[in-house]
Amino acid sequence: MARSAEVIRQWEILRSIDRARHGIGIAKLAAERGVHPRTDAAPYVREREWHHTQTIEDRDDGGIVVTLHVCNDHALRSWILGFGASARVMTPSALADAIFENATATRRRYLPSARGHARMLAIKAS
Repeated sequence: MARSAEVIRQWEILRSIDRARHGIGIAKLAAERGVHPRTDAAPYVREREWHHTQTIEDRDDGGIVVTLHVCNDHALRSWILGFGASARVMTPSALADAIFENATATRRRYLPSARGHARMLAIKAS
C-alpha cells in the first residue's frame, strides 16, 4: 500500500475513533525506535496529528510516548496493531491485554501446523 493511502486509512480510523463518544479514556502508546532494522515508528507517528487530544513525550532512547483521549474500540486496536512490534500500549491494561490477545491469535494463524486449516481470509501476494 502506498504511504499516502496508508496515511488516509489511518486518518479515517482515527476520525471514527473521534466520533465514538462512549467509553472515552486515556490510551498511552510507546512508539519505539529500531525494533526492526527498517522500522522506526517514532518519526512517522510524530509527523502527523492522529487525534486532536494527542500529546507526545520524548523518551531518552529516541522513542516517544503518545497519549490519546479516545475510546477503546476496534478502530483504535486496529491502528495500534498496524504498527506491529514498533509500538507498545502502556495504559490502560485492558487495551494492552486486547492487543496481546490479538497479536497472539495472529501469531497462531502463521504457525506451520495451522496453515491451511483455519477458516479465514487467505491472501496471496505475487
